[in-house]
Amino acid sequence: MKSPRFFLTLIFCLVLTGLDAQNLRPDEPIPPDPNIKIGKLGNGLTYYIKQNKKPEQRIELRLAVNAGSVCETDGQQGLAHFVEHMCFNGTKNFPSNRIIDMLEEMGVKFGAELNAFTGFDQTVYMLKVPADKEEWINRGFQVLEDWAHQVTLDDNEIDKERGVIVEEWRLGLGAEDRMQTKYIPVILKGSRYADRLPIGKIDVIKSFPHDTLRSFYSTWYRPDLMAVVVVGDIDPKIAEDKVKEYFGRIPKAVNPRPRVEFPIPGNTEPLISVVTDKEATGYYATVFFKHPKSDDGTFGEYREQIMQTLYTGMLNNRLQEIAQKPESPFLGSGTGYGTFICRSVDVYQLMISAKENQIEKSLEVMLTENERVRRFGFLPAELEREKKDMLATYEKMAKEADKTESSSYADEFIRNYLEKEPIPGIQKEFEIISKFLPGITLDELNKLGKEWVTDNNIVAMVRAQEKEGIKVPTEPQVLEIIKSVKNLKIEAYTEKVSDAPLLAEMPAATSVTKKTENTLYGYTELLFGNGIRMILKPTDFKNDQILISSYSPGGTSLYPNNDIMSAMLASTIVTQSGLGDYDYIGLQKKLSGNTAKLTPYINELREGVNGNCSPKDLETMLQLNFLYFTGIRKDEDAFKAYISRMKNMIKPLRANPQVIFQDTLTKIVSMNSPREMAIPTEAQFDQVNHDRLLAIYKDRFADASDFTYIMVGNFKTDEAIPLLEKYIGGLPSTRRKETWKDVTPGFPAGKVVVDVPKNSEPQSLVAMVWKGDFKWKDKYRQGFTMLMNIISIKLRESMREEQSGVYGVSFNGSPVKYPEPKFTITSTWGCNPDSISILSQIVIDEMSKIIKAGPSVEDLNKVKETLIRERETRLKENNFWISALQNLYLNGDRLLTLDEYKTFVNSFTSKDIKKIAGKYLDTENYVKVALTPAE
Repeated sequence: MKSPRFFLTLIFCLVLTGLDAQNLRPDEPIPPDPNIKIGKLGNGLTYYIKQNKKPEQRIELRLAVNAGSVCETDGQQGLAHFVEHMCFNGTKNFPSNRIIDMLEEMGVKFGAELNAFTGFDQTVYMLKVPADKEEWINRGFQVLEDWAHQVTLDDNEIDKERGVIVEEWRLGLGAEDRMQTKYIPVILKGSRYADRLPIGKIDVIKSFPHDTLRSFYSTWYRPDLMAVVVVGDIDPKIAEDKVKEYFGRIPKAVNPRPRVEFPIPGNTEPLISVVTDKEATGYYATVFFKHPKSDDGTFGEYREQIMQTLYTGMLNNRLQEIAQKPESPFLGSGTGYGTFICRSVDVYQLMISAKENQIEKSLEVMLTENERVRRFGFLPAELEREKKDMLATYEKMAKEADKTESSSYADEFIRNYLEKEPIPGIQKEFEIISKFLPGITLDELNKLGKEWVTDNNIVAMVRAQEKEGIKVPTEPQVLEIIKSVKNLKIEAYTEKVSDAPLLAEMPAATSVTKKTENTLYGYTELLFGNGIRMILKPTDFKNDQILISSYSPGGTSLYPNNDIMSAMLASTIVTQSGLGDYDYIGLQKKLSGNTAKLTPYINELREGVNGNCSPKDLETMLQLNFLYFTGIRKDEDAFKAYISRMKNMIKPLRANPQVIFQDTLTKIVSMNSPREMAIPTEAQFDQVNHDRLLAIYKDRFADASDFTYIMVGNFKTDEAIPLLEKYIGGLPSTRRKETWKDVTPGFPAGKVVVDVPKNSEPQSLVAMVWKGDFKWKDKYRQGFTMLMNIISIKLRESMREEQSGVYGVSFNGSPVKYPEPKFTITSTWGCNPDSISILSQIVIDEMSKIIKAGPSVEDLNKVKETLIRERETRLKENNFWISALQNLYLNGDRLLTLDEYKTFVNSFTSKDIKKIAGKYLDTENYVKVALTPAE
């Protein structure tokens, strides 16, 4: 149960009778959901088990170790993280890299379904396994048991992994890392956390004795510091038996070392750090007020969390309102109340991202707004809106109780074990909140500001780009701003809220003129009198979700180069300007408590909308859609504010080596097309014309007759049609005929190799790009996808596992049908600058092997199994069907049943993939761009 940031409701307070708020004792612990089996083995290992069928035939497994980098000795710094890596490099039952091989053979995807992370206080391992074969379930449990106490920590494997972790460390080098080494000792002064960053010390990583790693593993990987989580499509009794079988045989620790919880000490004098770097990507400031953390899991604590969420939510709304103004000194600002690094301290924090030379002013404005609330409190209307918003989200979550993903439950149980987060179950949580909410008053909320803003335990930090002409406040100046706001003359907040209807006049409906049903795939095609085509697919995948998407041919391709910036930003500016009688902030207030979200888009070839809502708010979502055709606003302040934010966001990015690298790559592969840009220049932003972009937007949305709409989710077709006839059938129609233009940029011929010597660190980023014509056939598209996945596996094996030259490498490709069938392949990685040539050649060599011989049967079968497993779960996701139906109507792609898809995928042979590789892999013609250290 997360702190209820979004989860409140008033409506159900009137109908629920399970709890009485006045009878909830504040000091009484919140009991766990009785549907969760929680137990402890004789050796001290804790376990959580819950049966859940979302997704079906899958089980989420977790192993949580209550030990992280804070447990390291000086000579072990980085070894908690190193042990995590070694769990994938050899165990008693799975030598070397056999864990990954075996799980990929089961269709488990490395990274997405097999992963781990190390923090200051914990290490967590995550695994999703198929549940339709007991053998595979057993393999999953065996992997977790091996991680828990049977990692081999072989000398050779340890030494190979040093290189991988050095490359992970190398990827983190740069401005933020350099600044972090300066501010961490200040803001964590007197704490062990200041000296125990999880990545560790590189000298230790390179040289620690093997037995030092084994010592950390044997000391901290023990059952009394572990929890196993099993959530998914499995009988709880079977799951519990397996937990006892696999984990009950782990020996109980003898004379275990105490697991010390390290504190972050208080401070009477403010701790302030101001750090700068020439490559910093912006101007940021944060002020923390430290407070003792309460984690007793009681009803009283939970009520406090509700109040904290209400308070920070209302203040964030005010700060967002300021950010929407052209004169705002900051790009964005926010507040929060929650955990600060360690488990014993919470913080009330206030954050800003400032515009250039506006750090001091931004701090002052943010802290002044905070002080305004502290003095005058919030308005009743603000609290009412905040409760409505929380109500909507909590209601939605409660309705989805039986459709919640197993991974969500698994992660929640891990937090219960490590952080003592209560887990009463969402239905009971709903009852608790709905009983508490009516008793939370504005008066007690307004007192929080006085309690949170203290004269001691203040921590502040400023991170900024170091550049000539940029003014950065000193530490004394930051302290003076914090202190001075208490003496400022401040007026109370006021607001004007309109009660005008969202839609003043109802549209003139047109009827459905044609209705065609597809019983095999469960969708209906409608044709409206205004020419719009709409595809409806009712589902029960989610109880409280409807998705909508639309497209129409045209996009930015219809406008000349000198209009491209206006065309690209048109939909964003329109969204930022509000609708009808409401500006952007007014619209947010108007829609408080309503789940309807819908935004327009204009991309290169198409324009349309994307939206989602609960079934009860479908009409509102359709009204928003109607207004984006007929009720957009010209808001000069919104336009100026957005352009100002973008210019100020972009400026500091241009000094960052990684941004320079990406910008260079984009220019090279597009042959300097003015229509392709990674980071727009200030001059390009100056080309944006407000009137012109509005004209472009209106042109794109003037005629809905060539739009295709797709709606998927929990609705009944016949019940939805009358609403659709009004709001979709009522959209404007002129019946014009148009399509996109082909403005695809060229691609360099031959082999183009470019060095970007701009890095200030011994770090390189490399990108290799291929583009070409594509044959748009089902066999080629599916085979191309399989080819990309196969090469990804081979590059991980060769570049990471064999060479220890990278932390990660990607090899991704995708074909597009329009305006002409083309494909793009991109491979990227980070590495030691000295390794660029070797690793680049490995990419070419792995491509050459498949061109000449095709993939091995083992690798092909891994990819087949993974793709089939992915399709099994995706077929029961609304987003999948939005995409699949769009591809059907736009590209003519076939829909396949699961059995048809399995047959299709399994029909591919190594010879088929070899043929596709020979057609689309090119070892001679490509672009390679590398970021290297400056000379």
